[in-house]
Amino acid sequence: MLQRIFVFGLCALVLPASWAEDKNLEKIVVNADPLNRGLNELMSPVQVLSDDELQARNSASIGETLSQSAGIHNAGYGSAVGRPVMRGLGGARVKVMQNGVDSMDVATISPDHGVAVDSQHATQVEILRGPSALIFGSEAMAGAVNVVDQRIPLNVQYNQTRVASELSSVDEGQLLSLNSQYSLGQYGAQFSASQRKQEDYDLASGDEKTLHNSDVLMQNLNAGFAWISGNLQAGFAISTMHNEFGLPGHEHHDDHDPDHAGHEDEEEEGAARVDMDQTRLDVNANWAMNSGPWQSLNWKMGLVDYKHSEGHVEEHDEDEAVEEAAGEHEEHAGLSTFKRKAVESRLSVNYQADQKNKGVLGLQLNNSDFSADGGEAIVPNTHSTGLALFALHSFAIRDDLNTELAARLERNRHDVDTSQLTSTHEEECEIDISEVKDRQFNHYSLSGGLQFKASDQVSVRSNISRVSRAPAAQELYSCGPHESTETFEVGDSQLDDESAITMDVGLAWQGENWLVDASIYRNNFSNFIYQQNQNREEDGLAVYKYVQQDAHLQGYEINVTRSWENGVQVQVFADAVVAKFDAGAQKDQYLPRMPANRQGLDISFHHYLWGAYARLTHYQKQDKLAEQETATPGFDQLNMGLNHLTAMRDGELKLYAVLQNVLDEEMAYHTSFVKDEVSQPGRNIKLGVSYLF
Repeated sequence: MLQRIFVFGLCALVLPASWAEDKNLEKIVVNADPLNRGLNELMSPVQVLSDDELQARNSASIGETLSQSAGIHNAGYGSAVGRPVMRGLGGARVKVMQNGVDSMDVATISPDHGVAVDSQHATQVEILRGPSALIFGSEAMAGAVNVVDQRIPLNVQYNQTRVASELSSVDEGQLLSLNSQYSLGQYGAQFSASQRKQEDYDLASGDEKTLHNSDVLMQNLNAGFAWISGNLQAGFAISTMHNEFGLPGHEHHDDHDPDHAGHEDEEEEGAARVDMDQTRLDVNANWAMNSGPWQSLNWKMGLVDYKHSEGHVEEHDEDEAVEEAAGEHEEHAGLSTFKRKAVESRLSVNYQADQKNKGVLGLQLNNSDFSADGGEAIVPNTHSTGLALFALHSFAIRDDLNTELAARLERNRHDVDTSQLTSTHEEECEIDISEVKDRQFNHYSLSGGLQFKASDQVSVRSNISRVSRAPAAQELYSCGPHESTETFEVGDSQLDDESAITMDVGLAWQGENWLVDASIYRNNFSNFIYQQNQNREEDGLAVYKYVQQDAHLQGYEINVTRSWENGVQVQVFADAVVAKFDAGAQKDQYLPRMPANRQGLDISFHHYLWGAYARLTHYQKQDKLAEQETATPGFDQLNMGLNHLTAMRDGELKLYAVLQNVLDEEMAYHTSFVKDEVSQPGRNIKLGVSYLF
């Protein structure tokens, strides 16, 4: 079926050009770019998700929201948890930000921890790579995701309010949101609130009809205030986030103890639940200096108080447990609590020597206190600090040749509380507590890009980077059973910096009615950090230790788009990545959880107040497997949507419908730790309405 659709798509691409019209792409400003350039001005591969496309794709997790973008996959753990995987890399190598400041959650500690960003009120979501991402930190080694909203109302020019509601069939979901902005002379204010509630979702056609413990409750509330006077803008926002959700695939019989193996009367553990609360303060100040080459001074700060509890609910009454699936449980077993208090502050100054030379210089500070208690507290309390200097410079060598350079010097330090380590840790993890020390890392990253405009329609870009990151606390100090991954994890406090040489070459062609964008890339890693099976068990779990080895990843992304004057647009797209170890006992073996190759076709129609689309993506079977991995079957994912905008007397009314997984196929992402236990939702119908006045 997919081949026939591709033939249709390719035929559509070569229909008579007389249908075409000359379209100028609207300038989309990339908020995370410190030089305030538009999307078409950047030489690094950058993607922006906004407007109808963002509304149609928005989901409970940022990973699922972005999973249809080129080169982006989802490391999901049910509906509520999903972290972006960029070109095969995720976790501590992808930085997720809210308005240019880190999310500062504990999502990188474990794949079943959610990313604490609010995308419900986002105006756009930006995906950055190369020099543009490098300045945000070594955590952006693979790239950065920036969720942009108007919580600090620096650009509010008039009063407006938007109310919205959405229903979904696959999980009896309900979404309510409110966003209000007010302009009061030199002052601005905004308030927003949202609630997403989803029950256990239906699976694709099969014996099991619903996925137990996949319900979600998410509540967001934020208020912001801004003051504008002459060349000075300043504002702040306070936000709260409360999430309650289940962790499907977490339930199992406690067969780790051989003394209890095979007992028929063994009690099953209850559903694994997460109860998360976060309070966040954001501050933003801008001063337009206009003094010689110095253009502006910008300061951003985020302060986060994060906490979540995680554990099993004793299900004495199954019906009662289902009714209380939103998290109103009184009894918990093995409760673990994770806390993080953190601050990130970035001060930067923009300069412009002339029309051809401009850039930014900056200083970034990070401070974080992490603590954990309970059965899954496998990382000891750690105090982490970071200090970095960064620079980004853009220079036009000729009218047709531009270059971009970026550099970052960074110092990271982890101070660990070894008093929590006992002789049991020494025995089980085979470590010497006396050798577990505080660590400090001094490292640097460099990046350069070149863009050659061969003509008004064709440009070629090339980026090369040398990037380095310090090991994360969990990679250094983990010791204990990790239920979400069914492993016993052991860190190594002697790990070195991880570094990589990354290369990216791209071609962009924007014709009268054509748009072609293609990239090929390769990342050569030195001291790549990963978890290696130690061929032994503790507590009935396979022991995996963080070790280092050289490795490489290479792949491509391509998008070909054809547009016509009647509003029809056809896009063909594909992406792929292959990753292998380059040395050691696992030389030439594949890295774990690499995304499957994808190809797809998107047909859309936009005409005045109407919009419609159909997007078919084929995920190939993933059989390029790491040690002890299982193959993941391929599948076809078909999504469709329709929206209509009606102009009202005092505002505008928007109605939309989205059909997801139209073919009702069983879908599992190879990037997920629980792909064999947790499939994606079956066929879903979303109906939504929003009113702006």
